[in-house]
Amino acid sequence: MGFWRRDLMELINLISSLYQPFECSIEGDPKDILERLPIIENVQYTCLSFAKSKVIDKFFDTYPNQKSTQIAGIINGTPKPNSKLYEVGEVELNNPFLMTTDWLENFKGHYLIIKRSSYHDSDLIEFLRKWISGEDHLNIEAVLLISNTLRGINPESIMAEFEATKWDGKRRPRAYVYKKGYSSVWETPTDCSEFLDVERKTDGKLASVCITHDNFTFLVWN
Repeated sequence: MGFWRRDLMELINLISSLYQPFECSIEGDPKDILERLPIIENVQYTCLSFAKSKVIDKFFDTYPNQKSTQIAGIINGTPKPNSKLYEVGEVELNNPFLMTTDWLENFKGHYLIIKRSSYHDSDLIEFLRKWISGEDHLNIEAVLLISNTLRGINPESIMAEFEATKWDGKRRPRAYVYKKGYSSVWETPTDCSEFLDVERKTDGKLASVCITHDNFTFLVWN
């Protein structure tokens, strides 16, 4: 095993020396990656399977500052509030047991999608309030939550908490295009003509919001 790990590192170092800047991606079980692979530098993209939250925290402590990660399996437990996972630029999760509240509170990246998520009206109200006031979520550019519960969200009561306006073509385009380039979710334009717009008080930046009984979409205009 020692020779195998050494040979792998020599190969990675050779590739890194030939291609600069060199960005690496890892796919697999995070526990196996931590236990079986040598530490690899400049990991920027990961696709991970099921893991306990403590393993997830350790993995992102070992491989911080990532541009994008996808966790296809269940996270058993809640990542710590200062987990490096929350600092990844783009995060895609598919977790039927994940409470979304922690993510809306702690996420510091710019793109977040959670499929089969669970959240309440109050979670969305607090998220929007903090963004509009400029208190938090300053890096956020796109959020998509797809609910897995039969408990309906009340879009009208949520948006009644804020001063929202209909689309004005003089203030923003009709179609939103996600431009970071690591995620494939918004590679095609999103028609936001029926979305409601809210304005951040600190700098006048607009965000478009669409809330249905089982989906939440939040897109910031730059």
